[in-house]
This record gives sequence, C-alpha cells and structure tokens, in this order.
Amino acid sequence: MQHISGRDFKILLGALFIQVESMSATITDNTAPAMTQGMPDGYVQGSKTCAGQIVVDSKNFTILSIAAGIAGSWSELEAFTITIAAATSANAQALALYGCKLRIDELINIDPSSTDKTKHTLSFDVTDKDFVKINGVSYASDTETLGIY
Repeated sequence: MQHISGRDFKILLGALFIQVESMSATITDNTAPAMTQGMPDGYVQGSKTCAGQIVVDSKNFTILSIAAGIAGSWSELEAFTITIAAATSANAQALALYGCKLRIDELINIDPSSTDKTKHTLSFDVTDKDFVKINGVSYASDTETLGIY
C-alpha cells in the first residue's frame, strides 16, 4: 500500500499553483478544562488560530511577486484560500485554509558556499471565519462561527 508523502501534495494559493520547498500549518485551540473548586468540571471553548509557513524557491517566489504587483503591493495582496491535496491509490487528504494573509518572513538568505536553490520564507495567518477544513470537515463548530459575518 502506497502511503502519502510530501511529494504527493499539490498546493494552490488562491488560483496559483505553487511548488513549495516546504510548508507547515499549525492550529492552536485554546479550549480548556472548566474548573470548580480546583477540579476539572467539563470544558470551555477557547479561541482558535491557524498559522503557517511556506518556503518557495525563486521561480515560485516570482509567481507570487507578479500576483503582488497586480494587487499593487505585497501588503495589498488579498487574503486567499490555500488548498492542499494529496492522493495515492489507497489514501487521500485534502485541506482548505481560508482567508490566508501572507507576509514575507525571510526575503532572502544567501550562502555562497551552498549549491541549494535560493529560498524565500513566507508566513501566513488564517483570517476567515470558515477557518480550516480537513477532508471537507470543518475544524470549528457551526456554533463558534454563528453570528460572524
């Protein structure tokens, strides 16, 4: 049985197909135990965030730069959905991260002794109430997003 590996993932940033050197996304869920007289007594819903990092080579950074130029600047680049999908004959995975706002973390890191491609690091925060869907299932409950327009 073939397992999913990093090579199997295809990534769309909005409508742009991007090849990444690496990518990560981390959900922070501040749900916590409710306490009564110092003892756990159920739980309370906490805030939720998702943030990540994308590392691209200069070829793919240029694609993003063109999109930023069309928007007017990197700062004006609108938030977009990042769609991540992978499939093998035996398994599939699909992630959607909504309203991702990019920022450049490491514009360039030059090492004259290296034979690696030049890389650029971009960070993002999920900013949309739709938050994150994992294989089509929302991470946040409908009651958490009720009333957010």
